[in-house]
Amino acid sequence: MGMIHMAGLWSSMLKSSVAAAAGLSMVSVDVAAQAISFGSPLAIDGKFTAPATDADKKHEKARGLSGIGCLGNDSDSSRECLVVNDEETFAEVATLTPLGLKPTGNVLAIVAQNENGKGVVGTERVAPCPERDDKFSELDGEGISIAPNYVYIISSHSCSSKGKYKPSSYLISRFRTVGADKFQSPPASIVIERTWRGADMLVMSDVGSAFGAPKETGTNIEGVAVIGPDLYAGLRTPTVGSGAVLIKAPTDALFTPGKDPLAKDTVATRTLNLGKNSGIRDLARLSDDSLLILSGPTLEQPDVEYTVWHLPKPIWTSEPSARLIVKTNAKAKKPEETPKAEAMAVLAESGSKVVVVIAYDNVDEAAPTKHEVELAR
Repeated sequence: MGMIHMAGLWSSMLKSSVAAAAGLSMVSVDVAAQAISFGSPLAIDGKFTAPATDADKKHEKARGLSGIGCLGNDSDSSRECLVVNDEETFAEVATLTPLGLKPTGNVLAIVAQNENGKGVVGTERVAPCPERDDKFSELDGEGISIAPNYVYIISSHSCSSKGKYKPSSYLISRFRTVGADKFQSPPASIVIERTWRGADMLVMSDVGSAFGAPKETGTNIEGVAVIGPDLYAGLRTPTVGSGAVLIKAPTDALFTPGKDPLAKDTVATRTLNLGKNSGIRDLARLSDDSLLILSGPTLEQPDVEYTVWHLPKPIWTSEPSARLIVKTNAKAKKPEETPKAEAMAVLAESGSKVVVVIAYDNVDEAAPTKHEVELAR
């Protein structure tokens, strides 16, 4: 989700692939200043690495994505992206070209099964979920943000769907990149920094009373963006009326060595009017430090659209503008479910036009699609 400037390659690729995609072409209509887009499918060459998903004996878990971020810029013939599946313990490097997205099998371990969290800064704040697990399991990674010098990965910070506290779901992690276009190689050599202070950020926010509440109503982070000195966490739940919740805290305070918690005066909360029953599904920083927001149902409300919003500067006082309704012809792993758009990354920018990729959490291989978003400048 880094600073990317658009040349002609990705723009022309988008236009030609949209025109060629019969039945999947981008359709724009004048609906409250929004476009409706089915986008342009991004081919997947191979399968994402997902051993925990593959081990599901009921074959109900999808090999989808809950977070994505890409290095490089739109003029590069090949770019490195980082993707995460919330059922796994790691992130995976994938290669993006004009032909599609290719999983590499190079994985970056963020947590290890059954570890105890040695080296995590801050102090664990155990959420009052009905059940508790003392050992790490899946990362439950929900968002990726690429900032200057660092890549950030945020976990959900929520009780599991079965009401269990899992400590590895309450981490914010980061690592340094070696440049603007390459993650460190090999991924196994990357040093991971991890912090417990995301839970402090939630508890000290205006919705702190929801920390540890059931997954349907409790604090549940789904998006992250780092802009300047601050990390912004977007919540799917809870909402405040028709307002989705955005929380920020300084990255230096989140990752400072030691066991001290965040100071309460470093945490700020605001709400965003994204519509009734709409929460944040992902965030993406633009090159001017404004913000794209992917919203969607807080639960499974069928009448709530997945929508891309633009939050212009200054993002802490401006209001979001709905720019694009995102739809897909892909099918969810479970026939009774609707595809869940949960990952968004910026691929290119040119003036008021932005190209994004949207990926799905409950669809095998994530069914990523490219969309062109027209900003209100």
